[in-house]
Amino acid sequence: MAPISVISTDVVDAVREAKASLAKALQDAGASRVAIWGCSDTGEVIAHLLASSGIALGAVYDSVRRGAFCGQEIRNPQVDLDPSLPVIIASARGPEQLTEVTGHLARHGVPHFFANGGSRKDPTLAMEERCAIRPDSEKLRTFKNRHKGKRCFIIGNGPSLNQIELSRLAGEPTFAVNGIFYKTRETGFTPTYYVVEDKHVMRENRDEINAIPVTGQKFFPTDYKEHITDPRSTFFRMNWGYYNSCSPNFCVPRFSTDAAERVYAGQSVTIANLQLAYYMGFSEVYLVGMDFSYVVPKTARIDGPNITSTEDDPNHFHPDYFGKGRTWHDPKLDRVLTSYRMAKLVYEATGRTIFNATVGGQLEEFPRVPFDSLF
Repeated sequence: MAPISVISTDVVDAVREAKASLAKALQDAGASRVAIWGCSDTGEVIAHLLASSGIALGAVYDSVRRGAFCGQEIRNPQVDLDPSLPVIIASARGPEQLTEVTGHLARHGVPHFFANGGSRKDPTLAMEERCAIRPDSEKLRTFKNRHKGKRCFIIGNGPSLNQIELSRLAGEPTFAVNGIFYKTRETGFTPTYYVVEDKHVMRENRDEINAIPVTGQKFFPTDYKEHITDPRSTFFRMNWGYYNSCSPNFCVPRFSTDAAERVYAGQSVTIANLQLAYYMGFSEVYLVGMDFSYVVPKTARIDGPNITSTEDDPNHFHPDYFGKGRTWHDPKLDRVLTSYRMAKLVYEATGRTIFNATVGGQLEEFPRVPFDSLF
């Protein structure tokens, strides 16, 4: 049998060089135990290099991710930093993009080193797509044009949802979101697809999100993978630049036509659904339950961008949706509208249409059609 080259000598030499460089840096710092900041592919490589060099990994830090990484519980460095441990910063970004990290370490007198992964990823994308977990790209590609030329319904959770018979959607492809599980409990309604984007919804409803039945698949950003146990789930790369005030794309609507590559945030989970529906090939999309009106109760507790309810929710079809004790964000409907306009432009440019079949409500961006006339 001919020899098979599994690992090139270049890779072996690079590993040896990296180990030698790492050992020297830590020797110069007088360190026998270190911490890693950054739960990335680079961080995983560094952890293996440490183990093979006999250097103990004392802690793992990440500003966003929680859970476990390389056998360590991930710590929040803002509240649980061990100043006795030198830190290896494992990031595809360079020092000029990590001034907040280095500044935090410097203020606590923590020596630190950079282990740049040499990624060729655009620095803006690196900032906007911080989750190191890979998306299910191959699985997502199986959904491309799966429903080409068909129609679907994207279900919002406004009060008007109580004025339609969801049973009429049996057999129709549907996208449902967030707290639709209250309707499932009441009526037995089972969506085809189910999506959650909001971090508060995910954290406060994890059991319900895992338990809700679907006839098709659930879709989530890779950022939430640690919360999901349902095998009927597929994870996409979410670009969060819309919410990142440091990004040149802050509050700038964008639309992905390739959900296997990424999905852009746009102030509403409906924007993610419109991108997924486009990727699946739907030519007609009908919105229902999109009342497009919110009130913030006077009794609500407001802490920066976070709103905590102290009474029943007046903005959704069920009083417990964002009811007492639930946390939510100001929906910023003006921003949602600009994202809707972007989605409308993309759909119309390719001969597709988004309709509004909501009973009443304030959304007038899309042509209206009576829900009952569709059956």
